[in-house]
Amino acid sequence: MAVAQLTAYRVLKLEIQPECFLDPRAIKRGLKVKKGRDHNGNKKIMVKRINSLYGLHLKFRKNKAKSYNDDDEADAIAVLTAWWLLKGYK
Repeated sequence: MAVAQLTAYRVLKLEIQPECFLDPRAIKRGLKVKKGRDHNGNKKIMVKRINSLYGLHLKFRKNKAKSYNDDDEADAIAVLTAWWLLKGYK
């Protein structure tokens, strides 16, 4: 969420109001993402979903360093995508 807030402010000079925040469950429902077995499973599933939606090559491997993985980037893209879908943009 912090990435989305910071980007909106830096690029658009827009402060995101609290009522615009999405519940993580709403994001998963909007993107039709199933729940994984654990936290790392959830990360892997979201990275795969974002890759499939946008033709990206983001990566997530459980035992790799944070600097290797792209799960935070996938989450930021997921937040924006879910917001667009909930607002009727396609």
